[in-house]
Amino acid sequence: GGHETLIDILNNYPDNPRIIEEDLKLLSRMANEDQNCKILHAGGLTSACLNILENGKLTPEQTLDVLTLLSKLSQNQEAALAIGEQGSHSISNTIEKSIEDPKIVEKGVTLQNTLLTIESNVEPLVHNGGVN
Repeated sequence: GGHETLIDILNNYPDNPRIIEEDLKLLSRMANEDQNCKILHAGGLTSACLNILENGKLTPEQTLDVLTLLSKLSQNQEAALAIGEQGSHSISNTIEKSIEDPKIVEKGVTLQNTLLTIESNVEPLVHNGGVN
């Protein structure tokens, strides 16, 4: 499907801010309900988002977009588990790096709160410095 191409774009253009921005907007519109989030997660979107959060050269605006997309994906239980497991470190780092930006801090902490509603996510978040 079309979502696979969009996910490939994130993986192939991590340093192209304009492409990333448009792509994130589109993917964010698609992640509007549990079933779609499940499909996007299975298609590798969670990993792609965490990868660009960690390694991409994102503007503050795009960092917000990625965190928003991860928040939307975490509506789905499987995606939320994966984000908690693989992404708690990246999310904590992002909050730390952007501590001067209240919007990013708020979005990051809100995402961590969402992830913590799943019992098995508590441990990785606590150990990866999510909750100090």
